Amino acid sequence: MQPYSRTSDGRCVPDAFGSGDLMGTSEISLQRFAHASVEETTVNTRLRERLLVGDDGSLQRLGYFDTELGVDCSLQDRYGDGTPNCAPRVCSNSDFFSRTSCGRELMRSDNQDRDCICGPSLFGERLDASLRPVAIVRMEPIPEDTLVCPDGESVDEGFYEAIDVELATATPQVDGSGRIRAIEYAVGDGATATGFFDAELDATCVPARASDGTIRCIPHAQAAIFDQFFLDDMCTLGVRVVAAWGPRGRTVVAAREFPWNLDSAVSPDSVVSFDTRALPDAPRLYEVGDLPPSLYSGSSWDCRPYVFDPDLEPWRLVGPQMPPARFGVLNAVIERSP
Repeated sequence: MQPYSRTSDGRCVPDAFGSGDLMGTSEISLQRFAHASVEETTVNTRLRERLLVGDDGSLQRLGYFDTELGVDCSLQDRYGDGTPNCAPRVCSNSDFFSRTSCGRELMRSDNQDRDCICGPSLFGERLDASLRPVAIVRMEPIPEDTLVCPDGESVDEGFYEAIDVELATATPQVDGSGRIRAIEYAVGDGATATGFFDAELDATCVPARASDGTIRCIPHAQAAIFDQFFLDDMCTLGVRVVAAWGPRGRTVVAAREFPWNLDSAVSPDSVVSFDTRALPDAPRLYEVGDLPPSLYSGSSWDCRPYVFDPDLEPWRLVGPQMPPARFGVLNAVIERSP
């Protein structure tokens, strides 16, 4: 068969590459594909599970749905306070707050993020004085894209009004006796496995392909590593630090690659099964330990002690890279029947 191709000026000419590996194609009928529908559990609770129900009776858990906020959400102890909430996806870089003289709190979103295009329901994070995320807020579009205060102050287009929201909560429990255990959250009258927990590292984790090619349960890592500190008063022995703001209130491991957090490409909600072909490569993770007695900052000609408030800057020292052998192995995928 001689294939043809269309040139830029519209002519149809024989393809110079010949038939090669080309094969004729035909459209596949939709009836050839499996069909399923998305359903919610019928429990009379704010937080409900969403299931993918196949025509053949198969079930696959998609995650949770917050009926009050009207969004899908992920169960996580996002701020390390010991109270897991079901948090909606948060817009990246949505951290610009402005308090107007009329007492309203505004927020700017990164509209380049595909999940943060201007719309009726966006979410961002409120930051405290140390720029630590402390709460999730709804980003409500401002009518006519302009807020005019009584004194004549106005805000340019691109701001949203930050509205406090109360997230749905759930009760966590860790089941199993091995190193890698299932995390379950009680929702309604039952509990559903929603994630992995590494009992040895005392951290939640997600499946990923480690550098040794093995599928392992990789802990959630704090990604903001800073290099501007030193151990000596000549500012020659550089060290790296990371903020101790992780799950359960402290950081277990640190990573340079971003993103590697609770909004990972592998949903922390998925524990019953996962597709090993779609697993991402694990980032390089580093040990995290306590700080030395003192830190310095500056340069060799202007080196001075760095005095910090541990409540606002709870730094911890970043150590050597952790080898893959430190992470638990996931070597079985179990398919459960309906």
